[in-house]
Amino acid sequence: MILKDVERRILFRIIRHGRICESGRHISLEDLLKGVRSHQIGEYKDAVEDLCQKGYLGKMKKQDRIDYCIYKDMMEEVIPILQEDEKYARFFAVKIL
Repeated sequence: MILKDVERRILFRIIRHGRICESGRHISLEDLLKGVRSHQIGEYKDAVEDLCQKGYLGKMKKQDRIDYCIYKDMMEEVIPILQEDEKYARFFAVKIL
């Protein structure tokens, strides 16, 4: 599956922080969008919704907000995609060792 750069950044951030649905750890949209430039926030929100529709991310209602996490099954599919990208390859090379 081909992912847009914005979707890759979102998935990388979720994986880096260990927000896996089966572990019960989630991340709020506000925390997910920290550090994103204000003119890109709409694009990132749309990408999060697209990833939910594609089945990569799960949504959970927690404390009157929606939190997101990645499904463990999808991590096996996403990690090789991120390893191919030069920006994220170093993280996974160190993480695997």
